[in-house]
Amino acid sequence: MDIKKTFLKGRLTPKSLSLLALMVALNIVLGRLLSISTPITRISFSFLPVALGAMILGPLGGALVGGLGDLLGALIFPTGPYFPGYTFTAALSGAVFGLFLIRTPYRFRFTLIPVAFNQIFCSLLMNSLWICLLTPQKSFGVIVLSRAVQCVLMAAVQLVTLHFTAVGLRRVKAFSL
Repeated sequence: MDIKKTFLKGRLTPKSLSLLALMVALNIVLGRLLSISTPITRISFSFLPVALGAMILGPLGGALVGGLGDLLGALIFPTGPYFPGYTFTAALSGAVFGLFLIRTPYRFRFTLIPVAFNQIFCSLLMNSLWICLLTPQKSFGVIVLSRAVQCVLMAAVQLVTLHFTAVGLRRVKAFSL
């Protein structure tokens, strides 16, 4: 198995790099400017460019969109001190999307698995751990409970959005970069 073809789908061209940059910019806009943020939760559609980058460019493309989007978003629009744990979680989320969403033919379970993993492991557990480390006056259990409702709601939004996006992109054959 060729690692380059698996993790970047064999495409390191000017077209794929510009698509990667576009997805990173869209991730920053949706995550930092067009989102609802509180100290504990953030509700946004920033998962969409990460998943699109992962669908088209593979796991490495998804990880780059997620990681660079979080890093550049934190540097350009800081909402507090930069913490690399969030960047790691964003990159991991993009890689997981890429491992499952590059499959053809598309099946709904290829959307269900990464959304469930990202919402349970990345968002609920890892991001709650980062919040707990940054705000020591709150316990991990309290943070997890307060974020559980957000994760369930965001999982439903992600499933519906990603399913229809994947079906639509496959219809217009957007994967032939």
